[in-house]
Amino acid sequence: PAVHFLRRTKELLEEQQYQVDTVHFALKTETALARMEYCCGLFERSISRADAIIKNARTDKEKVEAMHLKVKCLIQQRKPVSSLEVAMEGLTSFGVTYPRKFVKYQINRLFTKCKALLKNLSDEDVLNLPIAKEDRDQMASDSLSWIGEIALAFNGLDDHLTYCMLVALEISIEKGRISMTGQALAAWGGLLAEQGLIEEAYRYGKLAMEVADERYGGSLDDRVASLYYSWIHHLRHPYKEGVEPFSKTLKLMWGRG
Repeated sequence: PAVHFLRRTKELLEEQQYQVDTVHFALKTETALARMEYCCGLFERSISRADAIIKNARTDKEKVEAMHLKVKCLIQQRKPVSSLEVAMEGLTSFGVTYPRKFVKYQINRLFTKCKALLKNLSDEDVLNLPIAKEDRDQMASDSLSWIGEIALAFNGLDDHLTYCMLVALEISIEKGRISMTGQALAAWGGLLAEQGLIEEAYRYGKLAMEVADERYGGSLDDRVASLYYSWIHHLRHPYKEGVEPFSKTLKLMWGRG
């Protein structure tokens, strides 16, 4: 029924859809309809509408919402390359360069840079990082989170997951906190654990949880907890102590879709 009513609304707006006096309402209607069609499994229709929104969007927020919807449709269609292309396009439009090849080499370079940036920062410094002032940085964070979604949906994209987390950490230190700062700190802890730096890994895992606790209530914060309990908590505690909180976190994530 929702799709039917939204389609009828769109028909009534059709002749003047993108004229100045109706453009905001038209884009809102188109976005809502694209979402409903996505939920109904009508992915091609949803992608077509998302493309129209991206073309006619007046604000970055409108564009980001449409691009994310397109990424989600392409994930459901099992198209990792196409979904990555959309996410990379989003990053580029917000001033972040993302490598299309030799990602592993770029990971080594960025890991070294982040290590240098964090070297002289205390726990208090990390927790008191200012909020990023530029909207473009927050929008870039959204695009980075899409790459994380894509990497988790398909096998063989671990390097992309690592790289997007490092980029998020770099932005957080240089420009201020973004929505992915907590995840980036947890991922940093995971990378340090792989190198056997257990104390430092646990330290950054706890910092990640503190960042998430400060703004808890969203799916990104649930992801911080899932990373912490799957990668870091057991470095200091018995595995069994992390099972219940990890299960609760997964239930929260499933509940949020």
